[in-house]
Amino acid sequence: MLDFRSSRRPIQHLNPGDGVCGTLGVANTGVEIYLPIGSQSVLGFLCTSIEEYFRKARKLFPAASAPAAVEEMLNGISAGEPIRAEPVNVMFFNSLQVAQSERYLFAEHDNFELALQMLRDNPRFKEGPKPQVVA
Repeated sequence: MLDFRSSRRPIQHLNPGDGVCGTLGVANTGVEIYLPIGSQSVLGFLCTSIEEYFRKARKLFPAASAPAAVEEMLNGISAGEPIRAEPVNVMFFNSLQVAQSERYLFAEHDNFELALQMLRDNPRFKEGPKPQVVA
């Protein structure tokens, strides 16, 4: 069973909100906005706090021994260069598209198995995101 954005499992964010308001919005610290622009490309807009997060992560390791993913992310952010995503990352980005879609999903190929599995596992995705009023 795939468990993307399940209400039973908390998702870790750099912008966890205040417990009342959500974390969606461009003014939030840690916001990440991804726009699929092709079958193999996603344009990402990242808050500057993301770069700081990876810089702090690099400091946790002895000189020149930080994981390659940390170095690749920092180099990509600094140079504005593409960053490779592992298949699990691509699946996660796709799951966010499914979870946040209201009416339509698009794909280069006729393969919507991830979306169908998510709908089977969590029927609330059938309705799309709805605004909530907190009293």
